[in-house]
Amino acid sequence: MSANVYWQPVSTGTKCLPTSAPQRFLESLRAIGWSDGGYMNDTSISALRGLSVLHGGPDQDNPYSHLVEAIERHGSVRVWAEY
Repeated sequence: MSANVYWQPVSTGTKCLPTSAPQRFLESLRAIGWSDGGYMNDTSISALRGLSVLHGGPDQDNPYSHLVEAIERHGSVRVWAEY
């Protein structure tokens, strides 16, 4: 099943994460303690960086890196999927 995965800073608009395998991506986030529609903040950065290292090659868009950058920029982001 395909899904779009989104993140939203607490104070601004919604952005779609680039992921070619949304289900696997969501499972990875759940494995580090995230729940659908939940917020991620600086306590998630270390785990997200670890997942980022395991994700694809340098030519692939890395959704974990996008989340790290968003958290560093905005402090807290909400993450959810729409099917």
